[in-house]
Amino acid sequence: MQVNRRNVITAAAVVVASPALASPDAAEQFSPSFLATLAAFESARNAHRSACDMLDEVVVAVGEDAFEPWTCPTNPDAIREYRHRSMFPGPFYCAATAREYFDRQIAGNLRVIEQFEVPPESAPHVGHTNAADRLRRLRDDAVADLEAKAKRLEDSGYNAASRRCDKTYERADAAFLALLSHPCNTIHEVRTKAAAIMAGREDDAGPHLEPDEAEMLLRSLVG
Repeated sequence: MQVNRRNVITAAAVVVASPALASPDAAEQFSPSFLATLAAFESARNAHRSACDMLDEVVVAVGEDAFEPWTCPTNPDAIREYRHRSMFPGPFYCAATAREYFDRQIAGNLRVIEQFEVPPESAPHVGHTNAADRLRRLRDDAVADLEAKAKRLEDSGYNAASRRCDKTYERADAAFLALLSHPCNTIHEVRTKAAAIMAGREDDAGPHLEPDEAEMLLRSLVG
């Protein structure tokens, strides 16, 4: 059974709100340490949910186009100018990656001219020189576009919100593992823990419990 970890962490809100936890017999049904571990998980899970909600708001505000990669133009005029497929690399999501790629291609064209001492008036010299010029134009366009998008994301608060979401997930994941490994001494603790995991069963995409985590869970069920 694959279990999406983020989905489990979110779905565990149902467990935390279980009526059994608020019943008069809760002290007998749940140990103090189990309740403390569950409360710590609830706090971490709520912080993660809040961070993700904030990130979603920033994503909507900044606009989808800020996340789109740079791609070479494919209109008929551009195709005639760049002529062959090797002039259409990408897509690129990072200005530094685009710059490194185009600089390497430009250097390759110039190196051919230098190594083979191609005469300036010859067709190969003209061809490689023109190719280097076209690559420079592509590089400058790509870098300008990607740097502008990166600035939009930074100015919008997206990067900070994304880091906050990742950090809160790490804390929620650690709290989940603490809950996963906590020994169960009553059937109510077993059911509570099982509900947290089963709540994420419908979404089987992405990461799943590793063998050592599954063993951790099974060991916890026997107290």
